[in-house]
Amino acid sequence: FNEFIGDKKQRDKLIRSIVDTRNYLTHYDKSLESKATSGSELLRLREKMEAIFQLCLLQALGFARTEIQSLLDRNQNLRHKLGKI
Repeated sequence: FNEFIGDKKQRDKLIRSIVDTRNYLTHYDKSLESKATSGSELLRLREKMEAIFQLCLLQALGFARTEIQSLLDRNQNLRHKLGKI
Protein backbone atom coordinates (compact mmCIF):
# COMPACT_ATOMS: atom_id res chain seq x y z
CA PHE A 1 0.00 0.00 0.00
CA ASN A 2 2.89 2.32 -0.77
CA GLU A 3 0.63 4.75 -2.62
CA PHE A 4 -1.43 5.27 0.54
CA ILE A 5 1.51 5.64 2.93
CA GLY A 6 3.91 7.93 1.09
CA ASP A 7 7.20 7.97 -0.73
CA LYS A 8 10.19 5.82 0.20
CA LYS A 9 11.54 8.36 2.68
CA GLN A 10 8.16 8.57 4.47
CA ARG A 11 7.80 4.78 4.54
CA ASP A 12 11.33 4.31 5.89
CA LYS A 13 10.66 6.89 8.62
CA LEU A 14 7.40 5.15 9.55
CA ILE A 15 9.06 1.73 9.73
CA ARG A 16 11.96 3.08 11.79
CA SER A 17 9.53 4.75 14.19
CA ILE A 18 7.53 1.53 14.61
CA VAL A 19 10.64 -0.58 15.17
CA ASP A 20 12.30 1.85 17.61
CA THR A 21 9.10 2.27 19.63
CA ARG A 22 8.42 -1.47 19.72
CA ASN A 23 11.98 -2.19 20.82
CA TYR A 24 11.82 0.40 23.59
CA LEU A 25 8.41 -0.70 24.87
CA THR A 26 9.35 -4.39 24.68
CA HIS A 27 12.79 -4.22 26.26
CA TYR A 28 12.53 -1.02 28.38
CA ASP A 29 16.11 -0.19 27.49
CA LYS A 30 16.78 3.41 28.56
CA SER A 31 19.20 3.87 25.66
CA LEU A 32 16.26 3.43 23.26
CA GLU A 33 13.97 5.91 25.01
CA SER A 34 15.06 8.92 22.93
CA LYS A 35 14.30 7.04 19.69
CA ALA A 36 10.85 5.85 20.80
CA THR A 37 7.70 7.67 19.82
CA SER A 38 5.57 9.04 22.66
CA GLY A 39 2.64 11.31 23.41
CA SER A 40 0.59 12.58 20.49
CA GLU A 41 3.14 11.18 18.03
CA LEU A 42 2.51 7.71 19.46
CA LEU A 43 -1.23 8.17 18.96
CA ARG A 44 -0.68 9.14 15.30
CA LEU A 45 1.64 6.16 14.83
CA ARG A 46 -0.98 3.81 16.28
CA GLU A 47 -3.67 5.28 14.03
CA LYS A 48 -1.50 4.85 10.95
CA MET A 49 -0.70 1.25 11.89
CA GLU A 50 -4.42 0.59 12.43
CA ALA A 51 -5.23 2.01 8.99
CA ILE A 52 -2.54 -0.13 7.35
CA PHE A 53 -3.96 -3.18 9.12
CA GLN A 54 -7.45 -2.28 7.86
CA LEU A 55 -6.15 -1.98 4.29
CA CYS A 56 -4.42 -5.36 4.60
CA LEU A 57 -7.61 -6.91 5.98
CA LEU A 58 -9.62 -5.56 3.05
CA GLN A 59 -7.08 -7.03 0.64
CA ALA A 60 -7.13 -10.39 2.46
CA LEU A 61 -10.93 -10.40 2.21
CA GLY A 62 -10.60 -10.14 -1.55
CA PHE A 63 -11.26 -6.46 -2.20
CA ALA A 64 -9.61 -5.22 -5.39
CA ARG A 65 -7.20 -2.29 -5.30
CA THR A 66 -9.79 -0.13 -7.07
CA GLU A 67 -12.41 -1.00 -4.44
CA ILE A 68 -9.98 -0.16 -1.64
CA GLN A 69 -9.13 3.15 -3.31
CA SER A 70 -12.85 3.92 -3.69
CA LEU A 71 -13.44 3.14 -0.02
CA LEU A 72 -10.51 5.35 0.95
CA ASP A 73 -11.87 8.19 -1.19
CA ARG A 74 -15.21 7.99 0.63
CA ASN A 75 -13.94 7.32 4.15
CA GLN A 76 -12.70 10.47 5.87
CA ASN A 77 -11.77 8.58 9.04
CA LEU A 78 -9.48 6.17 7.19
CA ARG A 79 -7.86 9.05 5.23
CA HIS A 80 -7.28 10.87 8.53
CA LYS A 81 -5.57 7.82 10.05
CA LEU A 82 -3.25 7.67 7.03
CA GLY A 83 -2.51 11.37 7.34
CA LYS A 84 -4.21 12.20 4.03
CA ILE A 85 -6.41 14.95 5.50
